[in-house]
Amino acid sequence: MSDQSKFLRISKQAKTALAEQMPLSYLDTDGMLAADSDSKVPSQKAAKTYIDSPWKPAGASWVNYTEPKADGDFDIVNNTIKTTVDVPMLTPVCFSGTGTMPGGIALGAAYYAIRVDASHIRLGATVQAAYDVYNGVSGVSPVDITSLGSGQRILVFLNRVITSGDCRETYSPGYRIKLTQDAAVKYFYLLGMTYLDGNTILTLSYDSSYKLSVNGIAGVYYSWFANPPGFPLRRHWVSAYKGFSTPPPGTVKNYQIAIDGICRFFVYDTAAYTGISNAADYKLTLPVYAHGGSSAVYPYCAVIDNGVTQLDLGYCGVGLFECTVIKNQQLAGFAISGNKGARVHGECYIS
Repeated sequence: MSDQSKFLRISKQAKTALAEQMPLSYLDTDGMLAADSDSKVPSQKAAKTYIDSPWKPAGASWVNYTEPKADGDFDIVNNTIKTTVDVPMLTPVCFSGTGTMPGGIALGAAYYAIRVDASHIRLGATVQAAYDVYNGVSGVSPVDITSLGSGQRILVFLNRVITSGDCRETYSPGYRIKLTQDAAVKYFYLLGMTYLDGNTILTLSYDSSYKLSVNGIAGVYYSWFANPPGFPLRRHWVSAYKGFSTPPPGTVKNYQIAIDGICRFFVYDTAAYTGISNAADYKLTLPVYAHGGSSAVYPYCAVIDNGVTQLDLGYCGVGLFECTVIKNQQLAGFAISGNKGARVHGECYIS
């Protein structure tokens, strides 16, 4: 028998053995590999389609991160709520459940967390109210919890989801997320991850463009592409302010996050968008938390003080969830009367 004949015979035997070992039912031709199975083998075409696709299926299901609350979790004297995890300032939350909600808290209404410590929060009815309480503004109080309520009371985090397993090797801050909720496709930036008791808690963006609700989540995909199909890069967020009796109208603040985790934010509180000053400082909240507490990259900005555009450039410093606008290099404070504003192009690494 020739060498060629031997080779053909051996090849035929190998193919037969392979077919006997792996039934065709194991072959997966789905280009998205949605089965996420250890007992399927992708075809060459399916593997290529998956690798080339900008959107990858998340695999395990995602649900809103929630914490059930009991009577002992509410302090109606100090208006605090006990939490299992550390909740950052201005985290959006709401309450759901079949029970009677605590007095002062409306079922399904969005509130904003005021961090008290690593295991307690208060609630602000708006971003500005929460920030004012944080800054100790006179006459502004957190949501007044007047009674404990009863039955099922669930604290829902409107910017967090939880999924099974350790996903810290799969995802990275800056990844793009696409999911279906409320019969609509929604897009988010991934801002951070925490591993807890065999699950991964993922923090997503929460802005004027897209928000999570309390309803079921389906069709989750992620992407490490900078601009995957359908994903809107630039977003608008509503910030809160310190240093104004009447803050700027808040219609010209945008941000976008690069795939490497750098957040670029753009503020145009100038001209028609100035606010009425009542303090020498000038702060506004950001749509993300800055990594390491302070990481401004492009700090210079144009400023208006007492209605006059300043010849000297000011600059901004980023710390955690807020940006401080400095009037000039001499660290002079703003006038406490008249209008003030700033044109800021800033950057920070997200947590």
